[in-house]
Amino acid sequence: MIKLIHTNMFCVFCALLCTVEVNAQLDINNGERVSNDFKQTNESLANNTQDEWNQNEWEHDDWADDWQATEPSTTQFLALGYGKRINTDSTRTEQDTLNEIRAGLAWQHINTALFNGVTFNAKVEGLYNGIEKQFQLDIRELNASLKLTSSIDLSVGRQVLTWGTGDYVFLNDLFKKDWQSFFNGRDDKYLKAANNAIKASFYSSWGNINAVWLPRYESDQGINGDYFSYYSPFAATNTNMHIFIEEPDKPEWAIRYYKNINRVDFALYGYSGFAKLPTYLQVVHSLSAKNAELTGYVHPLNTYGASAVLSLGSGIIKAEFAYHNYMRDTLGLEKSHLSDMSLPHDQFRWLVGYTFEPVASVNLGFQLYQEHNYATYSNSGEVHEPEFNRTWLTTMLNKAALQDRLKLSLTNFYSLSDKDHYTRLSGEYRVSDSLQITIGANIFGGQEKNTFFHQFKKGSNVYGRIHVYF
Repeated sequence: MIKLIHTNMFCVFCALLCTVEVNAQLDINNGERVSNDFKQTNESLANNTQDEWNQNEWEHDDWADDWQATEPSTTQFLALGYGKRINTDSTRTEQDTLNEIRAGLAWQHINTALFNGVTFNAKVEGLYNGIEKQFQLDIRELNASLKLTSSIDLSVGRQVLTWGTGDYVFLNDLFKKDWQSFFNGRDDKYLKAANNAIKASFYSSWGNINAVWLPRYESDQGINGDYFSYYSPFAATNTNMHIFIEEPDKPEWAIRYYKNINRVDFALYGYSGFAKLPTYLQVVHSLSAKNAELTGYVHPLNTYGASAVLSLGSGIIKAEFAYHNYMRDTLGLEKSHLSDMSLPHDQFRWLVGYTFEPVASVNLGFQLYQEHNYATYSNSGEVHEPEFNRTWLTTMLNKAALQDRLKLSLTNFYSLSDKDHYTRLSGEYRVSDSLQITIGANIFGGQEKNTFFHQFKKGSNVYGRIHVYF
């Protein structure tokens, strides 16, 4: 027997998690082609400016410096990570949120004899995951970047993709994310998961274009019960029932046009694919209650959006919006015979933000995000659910000290509509060029147990990581 579940929670989940940081500050002077450097042109417009930390934390890559080399290079690292819940989660026997040892190898080779230059990149990490109790392989990069002409670049293979202007908020960036890593204490960079894709970049005086083709849809790594329990509206409590996502065997497309006009970075975005997290779930009751599982389905989704970034006073102000249009005819819906009552709300999302340096070595940023959910209708025109808004305020505070060897970060999300919150704390100390220590915490809270952040309250955790580079 199968019971269909309308996953309002996951609509919220998708929307809110798509509200997290890109931590990007656009270089207002470099809206057009930033440089002829091939590596640079493969970075998103949002990544062209480094923040006060001299690193974009969101785009932070420990190997970045090594990748700038023009000769074959390799880099290795070994990392230990451990995190534990502050409060016991009675739905789980495992109270750790992070328990892994990870080894990484990065390799790059630039061959100037092919085309106008080809860069081969590989970043491969192997780990033992003590939470899932298995060895895993994470190929974060395995691609070739070609400079076909002076105005066309091409990147083919596995790569991490991103664009947009939000801080931990993704309105127009529908590339794959790993939200479990975001919450369990891993490095921020793991939030952005790798995609198999072909990315073409075109540069001209009238503007620049990035076009991305992903041959097969890949969902986000969402909260699926593996690391954190989540609120079940049917049980009226939290559950860690595992969720499988039925991924359509369909391609995805994404495109961005951007240009600097009068020192303002403008960008237009488009995406055609599927929602990155389940929009509907099926509960499989044929299994025992203990082993019951959920199957998640995703609706096809088209998005359209735009952004602008400019300097204002001593800081940078940004604005972005996106319209998310969910479609009815889906592989998942056909399989599960869901009615149009299960169609998610179309959404209009927008954000405004401002980041500045109030004192030396301190960055302070604010960001207001809102998603407007339009009413859903049946074929007869009957309204199923009314329109409503969800609003979040994000505050970010970063401090660098000891000649940038110590970095402290505080990011807080507060929902003005749900009255819940999520706080991220971290301190990173670079002992030497080869040794780095990080400690931090993820704290969830709120008033109602069914709101997005508050449902993870018992997943609040503290963690520590040690990185050794070779």
